[in-house]
Amino acid sequence: MVCGKPLVYRTQARTEKCFYCGNKKLAYVVCPERHFVCDSCHGQAVKDSLKERILRSESSDPVALSLRWLEEYPFPMLGCEHAFLAAAALLGGLRAAGLSLSDPEIEEIFHRTEAQARGGFCGLTGICGIVPALGAVLAYLTGSRCGTNREQREVMQFTGDLLHRFSELTGPGCCKAYLWAGLEMAAQRIEEFFPQVRIRCSIPLCSFSDLHPHGCRGARCPYFSNS
Repeated sequence: MVCGKPLVYRTQARTEKCFYCGNKKLAYVVCPERHFVCDSCHGQAVKDSLKERILRSESSDPVALSLRWLEEYPFPMLGCEHAFLAAAALLGGLRAAGLSLSDPEIEEIFHRTEAQARGGFCGLTGICGIVPALGAVLAYLTGSRCGTNREQREVMQFTGDLLHRFSELTGPGCCKAYLWAGLEMAAQRIEEFFPQVRIRCSIPLCSFSDLHPHGCRGARCPYFSNS
């Protein structure tokens, strides 16, 4: 974001000062020049725009929404902006399908996502930020919280299934592949809870292969396109 150089992924955190806000925080991801951007500043403009787009969504296809917004906003190839995009695309599709959603409800789901979607933690803890993002949507819609029975179990089973599916798409990992696989699974799972809400996911063809900093999986990815 700052100088365009390849990122360095650390296995131990060091204190760095955010290039934008100046706050000092523990950092795992920097560039060779030690430029650091904290999670709060990383993609903030995109996050704010996504909240507005949810309320104006006219498509009940979350994958189609994600592709449109990937083209409209300056998303990096990798990064936890994709977690917020996953939540936004799913919420936008649900709203277009007839589910009522308000600003405070969207803010709540984004707040939950922000608490657990941390840059680089997919490799450090095994948790991709898209997992808590989509889990937050299902948890909010079902009323899951600590102490509930079926609701919490269903959300945990869903997030576990997401992680298992994402693990099959690694080598190296890709936020775009996780995004679309997660939206497909979320659409299926939500229909089990709310059969009256019909959302269908189109099949995406990825146009971002050449941008992957760690090397695209190519034909091993279900979304790869040669064109």
